[in-house]
Amino acid sequence: MEEALDLGDRSGSPRQTLCSPVTPIAQVIPDTSIVAVSPAYFVKERTNIRQPVPGKRVPIRSRFLDTTKYSMDPRISAMFKSRTKEPAYTPLPKLDDVEFQTFKRLLADDPQSEYIICTGHTVTNNHFLDIATKETWVNTEHMQLITGMLMRRRGKAYSQRRVAIIDTWFATLLSTHYEDFQKCEDKAKYKWGKTIKGYVTGKSTGIHMKSEFLKHVDVVYVPMNWGCSHWVGLVINLKQRSIDVLDSFISPTPEEAVEFQMTPVVSSIPWLLKKYCCLTLTADMTTDPFSCTRVTGLYDNKGDGDCGPVACKFLEMHAHGMDYTNMATITDEVVIRIRKVYAMDTYAAFVEYLPDDIFHIIVKKLGDDDAYYLAPVILTNKRGRDIALSRDIVKSANLTALCLEPPKIYPGGVARSFFKRCLAVQNRQALYYEALGLVTRKRDIQGSLALLNEIVPDDESATVAYAMFQMCAGRGDLAGATFDMIFESLGDRLLFNI
Repeated sequence: MEEALDLGDRSGSPRQTLCSPVTPIAQVIPDTSIVAVSPAYFVKERTNIRQPVPGKRVPIRSRFLDTTKYSMDPRISAMFKSRTKEPAYTPLPKLDDVEFQTFKRLLADDPQSEYIICTGHTVTNNHFLDIATKETWVNTEHMQLITGMLMRRRGKAYSQRRVAIIDTWFATLLSTHYEDFQKCEDKAKYKWGKTIKGYVTGKSTGIHMKSEFLKHVDVVYVPMNWGCSHWVGLVINLKQRSIDVLDSFISPTPEEAVEFQMTPVVSSIPWLLKKYCCLTLTADMTTDPFSCTRVTGLYDNKGDGDCGPVACKFLEMHAHGMDYTNMATITDEVVIRIRKVYAMDTYAAFVEYLPDDIFHIIVKKLGDDDAYYLAPVILTNKRGRDIALSRDIVKSANLTALCLEPPKIYPGGVARSFFKRCLAVQNRQALYYEALGLVTRKRDIQGSLALLNEIVPDDESATVAYAMFQMCAGRGDLAGATFDMIFESLGDRLLFNI
């Protein structure tokens, strides 16, 4: 059994309310600067004018890359890893309250802790605490976390059902473009921009499934924000040319307001299909507006701030094949559970996950800085161990600090097994310090010379030691030749002149 590996010790989002009309995004961000994005791609939402402006956060800069933290709290990771096999998927899952309380407590220990998630965007522990907290408003970033998580977890199933959940910015951009679109005389030639085109053609950044409208997808699910104060879910049936609005709190929004909010969407989509979709699929389609119906009889949520997660749950249930009567079975208690589960699932989907190639680069930079930093990665899980102990990372690992404590790397030391891996891949520092150890502990000059020979003359310290040990072995000719090479190559860099 391999000896244990140990490198030793080293001594909310404010609730939103009604606000003034939103400035068209085209006036704030030129369309040429926007690229098509997945539900996991985050953009900054306009701050509600009635909200207090939170203080500016200062990220904790990393010594290893120009970013903040990369992976989840290892305690939370261990909690997720300890789960038994997950039961069959259901949109209304059970919640392990003890597990959630542990999760919440660990996040609350450092609510401002920031993570660069796999999409390249920064989120904090507060993002997940906001999602979990009843009646706390969720903004665009929160909604993108949730919908992005659903696509990551259920993308394959959605693809088989020919459905897709896309970013809320699709609906926002349609509203932004609508006024200019109406003024355009030749609407067929209107330039919608590459962002909207990316959604329709299935080429949004970060979506790893075939999602071109009509060709791969018949039903599109989109969360939509009305007036910065209310979230609804849109079920857009492209073949039936209809849109169902799933609203968890109908009474405050009269039908006239619904028509005002939905007109840009129902009027624009037919033109988008004709412009960007395959001609054979749209030849018989007209550019008449889609029909729009606000579905009644759904769960009625009167809690201020819960509409976002509830809208996502409506869309998730429908995408799973459940009908609207099932959505009426949700209760206030279920909403509390939904928010908690969403918080844990989004954290696990984004903070825990990092593609192997990116993770490998990060871990290598850690090891190149100091091999001690590899220890927590190795001990986290099998994936971390396999990457941290891969050949190129171990070969280039900086062993300076470790080798300054020789008992740890000598036989019987706590870091011996790791050090032997470094020797096996010919880490230069490992070969050098092992050679010194053979001479000082075992007086094995020949064994030491054999190790040093692997890195001479590339390593300067090893070359000096090689010359000295050759002299000790009675090989003055080899020692002299080596010293001559040292003097010639180092020149003015020597600490002394002869």
